[in-house]
Amino acid sequence: MVTGLFLLLAIVLVCMAGGVWFLATADYRGFAESYLSKKLQRPVSIGALDVGWGDPLTVNLRDLRLANADWGSTPDMATVKQASAALDLSALLHAKLRFRTLAVDTPVIVLERDPAGRGNWLFGAAADRQPSPQQADAKPQADVQPTGRKAFPVLLDFVLSNGKVSYRTFSGNILRIDLHQVALKTSGDDQPVEITAIGAYNGADLSLAAQTHSFQELHDTAKPFGAQFTVTRQAAKLTFAGTLTNPLNVDGADGALTIDAPKLSAILSIFHTTLDNDPAAGLAGHLTRQGDFWHLTEAKGQLAGNAFAGKLDLIEGRRGKSDDIKLEAAFDELNLDTLLPSGGKSKSSGSKEGWQDISLETPDKSAPRLAATLSAAQLTYKTMTAADARLNGTLAPGEIVIDSAALALSGIPLQATGFLKAAPGGGKLSTSVDVKNADFQALARLLGSATKDLSGKLTGSLALALQGKTIRDGLKASSGSAVISMMNGRVSRDLLEKASIDLRNVFRNGAGTVQVSCMLAILRLKNGVGALAPIRLRSSEATLNGQGRVDFLSQTLDLTLQSDRKSTSFLALDIPIRISGPWQQPKVNLLGNAGRIKLADDPVGDLPPAQQGIVAANSCRQ
Repeated sequence: MVTGLFLLLAIVLVCMAGGVWFLATADYRGFAESYLSKKLQRPVSIGALDVGWGDPLTVNLRDLRLANADWGSTPDMATVKQASAALDLSALLHAKLRFRTLAVDTPVIVLERDPAGRGNWLFGAAADRQPSPQQADAKPQADVQPTGRKAFPVLLDFVLSNGKVSYRTFSGNILRIDLHQVALKTSGDDQPVEITAIGAYNGADLSLAAQTHSFQELHDTAKPFGAQFTVTRQAAKLTFAGTLTNPLNVDGADGALTIDAPKLSAILSIFHTTLDNDPAAGLAGHLTRQGDFWHLTEAKGQLAGNAFAGKLDLIEGRRGKSDDIKLEAAFDELNLDTLLPSGGKSKSSGSKEGWQDISLETPDKSAPRLAATLSAAQLTYKTMTAADARLNGTLAPGEIVIDSAALALSGIPLQATGFLKAAPGGGKLSTSVDVKNADFQALARLLGSATKDLSGKLTGSLALALQGKTIRDGLKASSGSAVISMMNGRVSRDLLEKASIDLRNVFRNGAGTVQVSCMLAILRLKNGVGALAPIRLRSSEATLNGQGRVDFLSQTLDLTLQSDRKSTSFLALDIPIRISGPWQQPKVNLLGNAGRIKLADDPVGDLPPAQQGIVAANSCRQ
């Protein structure tokens, strides 16, 4: 809003000054048009121009039009319905502009770039100069020059109403700034300046209240210019207090930044983004800007009551490129229940969307390039807790990459990597998840089971690749594998007797536990169906084998388990058991000896190296 205001002001002042230098009356409107057209090398027309001699000198104009560049999208770059000014005559005689009053009504500015990157706000020789790739894409200089400060006029009483500014970005998006009412007032050249503005950014209502140092200090380019301003959107406020080397471009900033948003939607709605939950957010840090480089350091804040500390670096994108953002944030405690929608909410009354409907679409070309390092000493979600959660990843147009992610979920150590990249028909997902020395009982509790029939330490690995618009679509052409391994665990004697159809279990429950020498399960996924083979548990009193399939699209399973006759007692019938049906309500049936599975020594060369290593270390492989 501030930058748009200065651009509007500059156009009006050039036209005002042109009329004054001609010492014009109403009869000299044509001369003013000719002078300004030649000066700007663009056609300029003025509906009416009146100059009243005296002290102050008064200037009134109506229907000002400045033509756009010949490649522009609209005939006019700038129009002003009406403007009036009272200038200090003595300052004018010394070639300085000092406005006692200046009022501008209904200014409209259209800003855009041509395919080569030249802005339509460049005039004369600058507009004809072809920018080289080095100039257009070069990194900004570290030192910001205070351009325009000395020549900027003194405005003792300035009012602007009904203004509009639009800017067409390299990507073709149009940013719109509405300036409903802008006022700037000061009691003297050496006195502080008060600025207020009411307007909108892309339709989102905003207001600005600012206090700056004097015009006298503005003209002293040897010193940074002091300013404090607050931008308000609904109940949210952004405040900056510090200095600017180039205040006309809001550049060379150095000061304290605070953000207070009782509802985060007040800020996100500016970018047409919404959240099902609407948490409060706050931030305080030290902000600097040098050209296209923005740095926020010593940042501390809270998101939905979750305190964090971190920093942010941003490099503005040039020539249609995305912004580069580097974010670091560390939470002591992060409660996801305060950020994510509750389980009772749904997108619509008839919505049945689940995990299969998660989108695999990637960020579009307008998305920034974000590199994030996030951590939480403790993370909670519903009944789950995690410790030492860490994530390093990037988000960019067309891809999301997780370089590394780790946490101890309810005591289960997990590590993951992966990426989601744009692909025909949606996105291509590839991920791997590893777990080492996880307590089986902790995993059972996490999955909602209270069984004590099996205990020990698990090691596992998952590799998955799929492509589509959603996970459901991607599963139809998916591939992957998973391995679960246990060594030296314990299994209940009662479970072994039930699985081997031991007649002793008819009269009593088996007591105690026995040693598990090994347990191994291998799943191979193809087009949404996982083939399980082998499934093997070997103990001192029985060996259980199994195989089957798990359908992730229909969410059904069909497994067969049988005990090895050579490993059980003579009272065990060793009849195969079939477990089949929906995941949530499977049925258990006895198959009889005709349903016994034939065991095979499956090769594992098709598995990823990490999974091959897990299998090789497990004695149930044979």
